[in-house]
Amino acid sequence: MPTAARDNPTPVNDHPSAHLMTSDQWQGVSEQFAMTSRERQVCERLFQGQTRQEIATCLGIKPRTVREHLENIHSKLRVRNRIGVVLRIIQMRDELGVLNAKTDFPNVRGEIGHS
Repeated sequence: MPTAARDNPTPVNDHPSAHLMTSDQWQGVSEQFAMTSRERQVCERLFQGQTRQEIATCLGIKPRTVREHLENIHSKLRVRNRIGVVLRIIQMRDELGVLNAKTDFPNVRGEIGHS
């Protein structure tokens, strides 16, 4: 990875995946899986492709603490790895029906209701 990319990770809201879930969807998913607010923060950043070190730096915690949160998330979602976390979250988002694909899907600017 080039040094510039490593030293300046993509801000959370600028990552393409930031537009796949709304705040309400994150709330519904985190409630469904009984996530703590910190687990949700870790999960959101994981969902957006951040490494354990990037998550730790962003949240002001140690990478070991991020790992512990990830272990709790894996257990709550009943998955074994990061890909499983992302897939389970998308699955739950769809099962909760929080999103109407035609009218509620956020566009690239995060605006809802533009079809």
